[in-house]
Amino acid sequence: MSSSYLTRYFTKMNNQLRNTTGTTTRSRDFCRSHPNLSEIHDQPEKKILSLQLDERNVGTVEYEKEGSNTYHLIHSAIPLELQGRGYGHVLAKKTFDYIAENNLRMKISCEFLQSAYEKNKYKYKQYVE
Repeated sequence: MSSSYLTRYFTKMNNQLRNTTGTTTRSRDFCRSHPNLSEIHDQPEKKILSLQLDERNVGTVEYEKEGSNTYHLIHSAIPLELQGRGYGHVLAKKTFDYIAENNLRMKISCEFLQSAYEKNKYKYKQYVE
């Protein structure tokens, strides 16, 4: 998936989400303050994992599948107008939880996801190649 596709995709999403409001919260309290956040949705035809709030995408992780059970996490994206509100940290946590719950493996190339992994290494290290 090209970065220009993601740029167009999130530009479209930004226009749709203009009325979304929120405040900066600690990521550990974020899910409690946003009960309508869904679990991660795998969209294999697009090679993305997506996080939704009230049925709207609020973040994606682009991946390449390697073998039958390894996800190479390449890039994460949050729409510009939603950045700084904790969605990225929730996206990372829910992505790692998805990998763990489905007994998958992951490789991490995305700098943001790598940083989030380093903070939670003890919980997810058995899933990293």
